[in-house]
Amino acid sequence: PPASRLLVGIGLVLLMALWSGFQAGGDYVLRNQSPDEVAAVALVRAFAPNELLATHLPARVALANYSALAHQVVAWPEGLRDGRTLTAADLAAARQRGATYLLWDTAAGSPPVSATFVATSGRYGLYRL
Repeated sequence: PPASRLLVGIGLVLLMALWSGFQAGGDYVLRNQSPDEVAAVALVRAFAPNELLATHLPARVALANYSALAHQVVAWPEGLRDGRTLTAADLAAARQRGATYLLWDTAAGSPPVSATFVATSGRYGLYRL
């Protein structure tokens, strides 16, 4: 019937508009991130595109909360904040939440716990838990 064709047509137009909106939103976020943060997103996409990860980053860095990686980041146990030493128990809790990788700010030095180095990009290193 003509009414169903009209609805399908409207649906396709809306889908095209929304799809380009998602792309524009993603481009906007990446344009406003620092080159190091964009490099970190590329690093995770290259080595762990569908894996969950834990992050240990400065509070000012929004990679864990508002970036193309935010949906992959698991929450740390309560009380773990920037400045507190990461412990094996913290990593065990992250693993229990499904994390298989750790994104680490190399400006803080090497991770104080055992994790297998995968790669680095800019100031961020990726480690396998």
